[in-house]
Amino acid sequence: MRNKTTILASLAALVLLGCVSCVKDQDPVFDKTASERLTEALTHAQEVLQTPQNGWSMRYFPHPNQAYGGYTFFVKFTEDEVTAWSELGDPDESYTSLYKMTRDDGPVLSFDMDNYFLHYFATPSGSSMSNRYGENGLYQGYQGDFEFIILSAEPSRVVLKGKRSGSLAYLEPAQSNPAEFLAQLKQAKENNFKVLDLIYISTFETEIGGVPYRMQLNRDNQQAVFFEKGKVDEKKSVAYMNTLSGIRLYKPFELNGETFEEMNWNAVSTVLESGSLTWKYLMPEGWMSYDEYLGDYDLVYNDNEDWWSDPVVVPVSLVKDVDQKSYLMKGVNDLYDVRVDYDLSGGNLAIMGQIVGQFGENDVYFAACSASKSSSGGVTWTGWRSTKYGLRTQVDLESMEKDPAHFVTRFEPGPSVAGKPINSFALIMQKPDGTSGGWMNGDAYSDWFLFGDKYYAVFWLSLTKK
Repeated sequence: MRNKTTILASLAALVLLGCVSCVKDQDPVFDKTASERLTEALTHAQEVLQTPQNGWSMRYFPHPNQAYGGYTFFVKFTEDEVTAWSELGDPDESYTSLYKMTRDDGPVLSFDMDNYFLHYFATPSGSSMSNRYGENGLYQGYQGDFEFIILSAEPSRVVLKGKRSGSLAYLEPAQSNPAEFLAQLKQAKENNFKVLDLIYISTFETEIGGVPYRMQLNRDNQQAVFFEKGKVDEKKSVAYMNTLSGIRLYKPFELNGETFEEMNWNAVSTVLESGSLTWKYLMPEGWMSYDEYLGDYDLVYNDNEDWWSDPVVVPVSLVKDVDQKSYLMKGVNDLYDVRVDYDLSGGNLAIMGQIVGQFGENDVYFAACSASKSSSGGVTWTGWRSTKYGLRTQVDLESMEKDPAHFVTRFEPGPSVAGKPINSFALIMQKPDGTSGGWMNGDAYSDWFLFGDKYYAVFWLSLTKK
């Protein structure tokens, strides 16, 4: 037994020595060091970047979650400089700056010198403190990138990955002059998804495998939201960018077995097409044109079933401010008007927090608030000095059917802030440094009171056309 064990051990040692010998005699996997290979990769990438005569068309989606959608850039490289064009500016506007190729975990393209377009989504502004409008400064910028890892560099396409965001960007040889393309893109953005030369369609419907699906396009942050009809709680979203013919999603999107990425607007048929799918537009219920909202109204506030006093009815008017975009509400106070925004896609209104004037050195903020009945029978509320919060309206369809000339549009509670729904407005002073100057709740401020009554008006209910 001992001899057998010794023989086996000797054989194992011989095998191990043989393996070591094999490894020692084997040729190296690479004939160059990692540093040499990285240097070659950087040189190759830079040569590729300088090759196209017209430069590159760049698809760029800033932010880790592509929260702002995607944008078209054009970039043209020399040995030391890069010139950039973007749909963010005028078509013939460009900026030139230095760039460099650097080493990291791989080859990196760095736009480390100031360039307005290439730094737009990456440059911080303000601070973490509230700005004069009550909003946080963009101390992290838009969480975009100015440094990109080069994943691949071929004459037909360069693929980049933002070091900060992780979002992918694609460069393809430009087929046209940047200024000409961007001018066409600007025109396309104005014309695509438009019906009757006025209405921008934002909701579409199709059927996939016998299942009805809807898609909503949010033009403000360029997000496409998909959901099965009747199941909006199960919605999924993906960022998109505008193209000459419609939109292109950040990545291929799968819906009930169908995958699509590009969606093209057919202006003749007024449908959106993606492969074999045809998305038909849906007009929002109760859609109203800009001109239909102009005129006199009875505004009702102080209306709540748990409230201790009767509703208040006050006369107001909506007059033209910016055509197809906003109105001025007159009748709130002789010292100021309140801006009312018009949503062309939805055909409804929105009143958001805003600065309406100045009292001494302080701004007067018409602030969105959340009000509720207090245990003592009064009212308690919280206000936010921000342009992000406010009330939107929805036309009452029943009133429209009964009397289209005297329709009712109702205020919908705004999205909750810290669990509190927006339903009211109040006046708050704001100091020059952006901090609160307190509620305007004294005789010294009576000239500023809402509807000549108080520094607040709670439980906004409706507007009825006269």
